[in-house]
Amino acid sequence: MTTIQRMFPPARPAEVDEFERSHGVTLPPEYRDFLLKSNGGRPADNLVNVPDFDEAAVNHFFGLQRGDMYDLRSEGARIEGRIPPGTIAIGDDPGGNLFLLSVDGDSNGAVFFWDHEDEPVDQPTDWSDFENVYRIADGFDQFLAMLRPDQG
Repeated sequence: MTTIQRMFPPARPAEVDEFERSHGVTLPPEYRDFLLKSNGGRPADNLVNVPDFDEAAVNHFFGLQRGDMYDLRSEGARIEGRIPPGTIAIGDDPGGNLFLLSVDGDSNGAVFFWDHEDEPVDQPTDWSDFENVYRIADGFDQFLAMLRPDQG
């Protein structure tokens, strides 16, 4: 698993509970553990293959840090209505694309890549309308294990 350079102190359980309550979600256990240990940050190994797309680089993982541009809450508010329902934005790449975590339904726990260059023009109504979203991994720990160093 990649090393994460911390940007924030580890999240407290009460902060994670408050995030879940205020967003009406239950975070997958492995992602909840990540927030409690790392609370976002910059991965040392940051490249990942995105099936049916290309490769992408994780620039930052968002954390729970009010007032910071990499806060899960502020990023969620900024992107609301533009990503599939039942997902939250958990990280970004250098070009403004996002990494999403499913927190609902059959895909609960899966990690996706959201390409803003191919964002639907009309307001999407369900997952099938999001042709700019690519599944990367079935779980957050699997996603972290897929990250590799940039050899460039």
